Amino acid sequence: MKAWLGVVSAEHVERGVELGIAQLGHGKRSGLARMQAGDTLIYYSPSRSLGGSVPLRQFTALGTIVDDVIWQADEGSFAPYRRRVRYL
Repeated sequence: MKAWLGVVSAEHVERGVELGIAQLGHGKRSGLARMQAGDTLIYYSPSRSLGGSVPLRQFTALGTIVDDVIWQADEGSFAPYRRRVRYL
């Protein structure tokens, strides 16, 4: 088991927690592919929103990778890779 740190805006973390998914590196597959089921994912949010000028600097979510499945979502012109996460 390993632990991973994702640096993501709090708004994006909140959406991921609602959906029960992990998404890293602006939707790239490579970061997710290094994870395995049972690994811990910790999110740190430097700001509330992407590119926001007001610092937040907080840990915003903690979860466990559920399985080894990586899929590509369809968000219209954006097709990010994702994994399922069980958040605390």
